[in-house]
Amino acid sequence: MNCMSVIKPLSNKLQYRTNDVVYAYSKIKDVIEELKLIRANEELLHLWYEQAKSQAGSIGAEPQVPRIVGGQLGRDTVQYSSAEDYFRRTIALPLLDNLIVEMQERLFKFKYEFRNIILK
Repeated sequence: MNCMSVIKPLSNKLQYRTNDVVYAYSKIKDVIEELKLIRANEELLHLWYEQAKSQAGSIGAEPQVPRIVGGQLGRDTVQYSSAEDYFRRTIALPLLDNLIVEMQERLFKFKYEFRNIILK
């Protein structure tokens, strides 16, 4: 399972003209909650790392982490203990956080527009 497999069915369903606003709102809330569950699931994040490692291996690449330097001035230094931990902290979690925040912002905007339509 990947994060896009959660979003794609929602995207397909929301394209139908027969969907009403309340249905769309509830489905978006469900997807946000599912993304939060994925973010908290360590086993799933491990599976994502293994899949990425396998795909990298198919082209002859190995997952590597940047070398650790004493004082990083241009960007934050991510603390990690392994390549998997680095993958989780720099790729998987930021991706999920971004998806969750973007969907929450759109949901808030949607809720605000919906309220304005109702009050007219």
